[in-house]
Amino acid sequence: MKRVKTNFDYLVQHYPVIPINETSSMMGGGIPSSLLQVLGFSDVEVEMLYHYLDGTGKTFDFESYALELENEANQKGRVLDSEWVNIEGAMYEKRIVSLYDSDKFDFALGTCTLYYNNCNQVVGMKDLYDFDPKEPGERSLKAEAVTRAMSALGSLINAQDYEVRWGIYD
Repeated sequence: MKRVKTNFDYLVQHYPVIPINETSSMMGGGIPSSLLQVLGFSDVEVEMLYHYLDGTGKTFDFESYALELENEANQKGRVLDSEWVNIEGAMYEKRIVSLYDSDKFDFALGTCTLYYNNCNQVVGMKDLYDFDPKEPGERSLKAEAVTRAMSALGSLINAQDYEVRWGIYD
């Protein structure tokens, strides 16, 4: 464990940092941008990872990514389940959507819940940002390996799962 922390401290001190905002830092330094680029993280994945690592557990407002999410869900999403739900007197289709084929959202959301109006437009979403292990076959080997590694790292540095919300949801 000491070796891992020493190596991480070295990376933090010797590589440039992606500044998300003044409070988005980890262990006083931030995550090296070169490491994130090697791992292939998108902007939303980086922002959500910082939010996880900051340990606050505050709900993440996904509104700024809503249009990109709708485009990716329509082009690369795979509907795993759906049902119609009544939310405040209006009917919406609630779809469980896998975004593991999306380079932009695969490591940010994985599988999330999207809400569609009767015109087939995404009007809301919800998810829980966590690193929960899945049964073999539910994720790619790479995605599952990253999930389990981040879960272990998160528990060591007091990272916090959090809710992701935007628009209409139940």
